[in-house]
Amino acid sequence: MFALYMFAIWRLQTFLREHHRKLWGNLGSPEVMWNNTIQNGSSLSRFIWERQYATVGDMELERRGRLCRALLVGTAGLFMSFAILAVAWVVTR
Repeated sequence: MFALYMFAIWRLQTFLREHHRKLWGNLGSPEVMWNNTIQNGSSLSRFIWERQYATVGDMELERRGRLCRALLVGTAGLFMSFAILAVAWVVTR
């Protein structure tokens, strides 16, 4: 699931760079590999989590944003489930 999330983020970043250059620049010109700083990552995560993509008025951007948000929630939920199972396993040993 994490790999799907990273792929969706890459596609979102590429779409922003190609179709919404000013918005992409305002987010810090995020890239998956090259310009990947904590500030850029948090800006993009906030953009996705707060559904700011919905205010742009581009249906394709909104579709990609919803996908990234769903994968972010799913990945976080899966991670938390594994963490809880690991703690439970350690405690019961």
